[in-house]
Amino acid sequence: MDKATRSGSGSIANLSASLRFQGSRVPLYEFGVRPRLPRPARPPRVGASVLVKHQSGRSKIAGSFVADMPVRGLSLYYRPGRDRDKVLKLYSISVPQMVSDADASDQIMDGARLRFNKNLDHEIDRFFAKKGLR
Repeated sequence: MDKATRSGSGSIANLSASLRFQGSRVPLYEFGVRPRLPRPARPPRVGASVLVKHQSGRSKIAGSFVADMPVRGLSLYYRPGRDRDKVLKLYSISVPQMVSDADASDQIMDGARLRFNKNLDHEIDRFFAKKGLR
């Protein structure tokens, strides 16, 4: 990553930034699954629920359950068909696919803009305090 530099005239020119998103699929357990622990006192009738998008609300996944597998760990699982031995771990889409959504990218840009302005104000205050001007 390159730092911002000054051009020959002493002012900052041609500032730019780029973001690169990478990553694999995210386990559905990371999206506020309920129940959080295996074998709850009052298990849900349908299956576990997750909160992937805040606007859409909770989504129930029929037949899903939370388990702590010795090798795979604590996560949300599903048994396809009647085979009791086969268990699949449930995943969401990958981070780059999440970002490619128009609504999500607008929210990310708004959040980044807000965070940048807040951080810039903080750094300006810090600079002036260090110089004894504030």
